[in-house]
Amino acid sequence: MFLLLCSAGVAACGGDASPDKAPTATATVTHTTKVPAETEAATKQGDLPDLTGEDLQTAQDTAQAHGFYDLASSDATGEGRNQVLDRNWVVCSQNPGPGQHRTDAAIAFSVVKIGESCP
Repeated sequence: MFLLLCSAGVAACGGDASPDKAPTATATVTHTTKVPAETEAATKQGDLPDLTGEDLQTAQDTAQAHGFYDLASSDATGEGRNQVLDRNWVVCSQNPGPGQHRTDAAIAFSVVKIGESCP
């Protein structure tokens, strides 16, 4: 904790300059150091489950429930199709795989439409 006192003279703090009187005003400043959210996330570990075989929406919800929020998905067939309705896609693979990872790690899901085979 830091204590802020007037340094330009007692009179500047609202007191008078007589030696037998104490200053009438002081201010207290509290200084706290907060770890930035990105630094805090970088040091936090989470357990990423195996999400292969799950529909994409469930995989994303589960990853977020475990503290992972940097999520991406791509068409495993290489056709570049967009995943508009996540529940219509199935996870073929994930990178990184299951296990302990930093929660700021990017999670990439490779997916195909429900009913298609994973390559």
